[in-house]
Amino acid sequence: MFIKLINGTIVNHDGRYEGDVIIDSTTGKICQSPAKTVHKVIDCTGKYIIPGGIDPHVHFQMPFCGTVSIDDFENGSKCALKGGTTMFIDYALKSDEPNYKAAYDTYRKKGESSCCDFGLHMIFVDYNENIEKEMEFVRTEGITSAKFFYAYRGALMMEEEKMPAFLTKCRDLKLLPQVHCEDSDIVDAERTRIFEEYTPDPFGHCLSRPPYAEGVAAQRCIELASETDVPLYIVHNTHPESVERIVNASQQGKKIVGEACIVHMAMDWRGAQNKNFDIAAQHILSPPLREYGINNYIKNYIVDGDLKLVATDHCAFNVEQRRMGAEDFRRIPNGMVSVEERLMVLHELLVNTGRITMEKFVEVSSYNATQLLGIPNKGYIAPGYDADIVIWDPTKERVLSAETHQSHVEVSAWEGYSVTGTPEIVISRGEIVVENGELTDAVAPGRGQYIKREDSILFSDEIKKLTYNHTKET
Repeated sequence: MFIKLINGTIVNHDGRYEGDVIIDSTTGKICQSPAKTVHKVIDCTGKYIIPGGIDPHVHFQMPFCGTVSIDDFENGSKCALKGGTTMFIDYALKSDEPNYKAAYDTYRKKGESSCCDFGLHMIFVDYNENIEKEMEFVRTEGITSAKFFYAYRGALMMEEEKMPAFLTKCRDLKLLPQVHCEDSDIVDAERTRIFEEYTPDPFGHCLSRPPYAEGVAAQRCIELASETDVPLYIVHNTHPESVERIVNASQQGKKIVGEACIVHMAMDWRGAQNKNFDIAAQHILSPPLREYGINNYIKNYIVDGDLKLVATDHCAFNVEQRRMGAEDFRRIPNGMVSVEERLMVLHELLVNTGRITMEKFVEVSSYNATQLLGIPNKGYIAPGYDADIVIWDPTKERVLSAETHQSHVEVSAWEGYSVTGTPEIVISRGEIVVENGELTDAVAPGRGQYIKREDSILFSDEIKKLTYNHTKET
């Protein structure tokens, strides 16, 4: 079956043009025009035709804080598709498994229910000779990024003295190291102090993880990466304390990049101050939402290219799960819902305000992920690429709400947030999976494929490919 998209404006990261797109649904690829027989024509007048979004940072079905995040791979992938994201990368975490190979097997099994394509990062919490061999194994399985924590000492944090050897092995294998930066000693002390001296309420979480803890950890990890001559990807930056260190390192020629999460661009910590615990608790994640106005800095860093990607860190917990911390913010499971909302909110924040073009929108929501994380055949509209495409209506209005979102969470931190610009039709591997904003019958568990990734562009001299001059929308 061939699908033809006509009369739309095709937008890639490097330009836009008027034209048609021919999709071969049998191969799931974009093909050369003309096709032998076109079975379906979609008129895209007044719409943008853009690459499907890629979310490089989600946690579906993740064990954390004594529970498991409630959006599994099936429902999480449905959330993604409804929002125009056609691929995500989750983090494989060793919990009860005896080794990292078993953890990989566990997450591949979870991924069998995914409704869209997905990849995996691997989280490493220790390093020794046996783990060195396991790193070699995951590399052969198409995992080309390795996350470690400079946070959560005694749980997820690797001992600092092991980090140089771990990073050296990452360099040798061309595994891109990723890191969560919050100084554990600072945070542990502040969590105790805030709880005992100030408040047990959700807002205490925001106060207990200060920006300077993020900055101190970022600086130390940049130093470790520099000492071992390896690139570094710093996840979910929330404050100038960390981003300015990334900027300074980049100006010195170091291959240090950072991502932003859409919640840190759109929200601040006032949501965590809500007197309704169930609402306040849905605003808890780590690093936390920052004080009023700091989100503007994060938007600026995306506009200026100092942060390269917009992710979500989607990790959903329902009301019952959050109430584990009703009397102690330290027990609230961390994470927010945003994989469905990401593209709509990004468009509202930066395209509708004229701060970025649609080309830049594609760059930070799709293309840059393909380059930094080695994702083949995605993030671009041209013959031979995967037919992961969104027909974007820039005029359609929507009010975000728990009543209409796909997530299993009953209370939404996005409740009442108005956007103009939504995905009207979403095509995944050549199949129409969303039409008029709703999932179609083509969406089924197991239709998503595991994507083996390749080397990050950071292991080459082509990092300049991530920088383009985008004029503002007029």
